[in-house]
Amino acid sequence: MGLGLTTYDCTETQFVENLRKLLEVRPHIIANRLLVNHDDGRYGLAYLPDPIFEKYGRLAKRDGSRSPVRAAIPFIEDRTGRLYESGATVCIGRGGRPGGVSAPYTRVEYSFTIWGDTYRYVFDALFEPEIRLEKRVPRFHAPKYRAKEVPLVHVLRFRPPDEESMKLDLPSAVLTFDVRRRLSPLP
Repeated sequence: MGLGLTTYDCTETQFVENLRKLLEVRPHIIANRLLVNHDDGRYGLAYLPDPIFEKYGRLAKRDGSRSPVRAAIPFIEDRTGRLYESGATVCIGRGGRPGGVSAPYTRVEYSFTIWGDTYRYVFDALFEPEIRLEKRVPRFHAPKYRAKEVPLVHVLRFRPPDEESMKLDLPSAVLTFDVRRRLSPLP
């Protein structure tokens, strides 16, 4: 039989303000932080806001948000090893089937429990794209290349978000505890 503990979802402002109010009553509060990596296609290139999509501008083009994304130049996506030829569809927007290139992210959850109630704030931190020019053979095209004929191609890699983008500005009396830091490697 469950205790029926309540969980409240908060905005960042509400989360920090609730902590400040509790500090007036208690000397120390412990906030738990949970980090989990995801790559479920939630942030497909077709759905990214324009300022974030600009980071992919060397490799891909689109007409607008939620419109199909096409490769501007040939490139290899590092996680899958797939080669996208110039003009190939990279991600489909407007209710298209899931798939294609998407930005992995880390789900960050801050929470604290007081008097049987849990307050939490959840946000996503996107991995940063890294575009490099490398001598590389696409995974499924290896038999047709000899060792001396390895082509120079753009490669899209993703770097985990920096630690600063996953931190909240909390009062100094709050101790942040990484309960289960589950940073699983992406496929």
